[in-house]
Amino acid sequence: MARFRLGPGLLVSAAFIDPGTIVTASTAGAGIASPLLRGAVILLMAVTILLGNAAFQAGNLLGASLGFNALTGLHPRLALVLLGLVAAGLLLTGRYRTIQNVLVALVIAALSVMQLARISGIVK
Repeated sequence: MARFRLGPGLLVSAAFIDPGTIVTASTAGAGIASPLLRGAVILLMAVTILLGNAAFQAGNLLGASLGFNALTGLHPRLALVLLGLVAAGLLLTGRYRTIQNVLVALVIAALSVMQLARISGIVK
């Protein structure tokens, strides 16, 4: 497993932000406080939404790849790549009706597999 290492960029950025930079930025920001604050809040909201969605989608893909692995025996990383490509391709079609039909088919297939597992006694 690869270790996360901090590179020289962190040290350079820490050295760049010194007390003079903080004073200058604070003085400049005091003159335009309201628009600067509004911009910062909007930027933070956008970043939060993007990171939240990315984390949500990553969780969905990881869960799907593990389920796919359980059903097929395919390596989870390969399943993750395949499912990600299929999802990206489906979204790139840009057709709502196609996406809706594929999702409905997947739900029906999942329910059918679960019902077959109950009937066969695999799951109680």
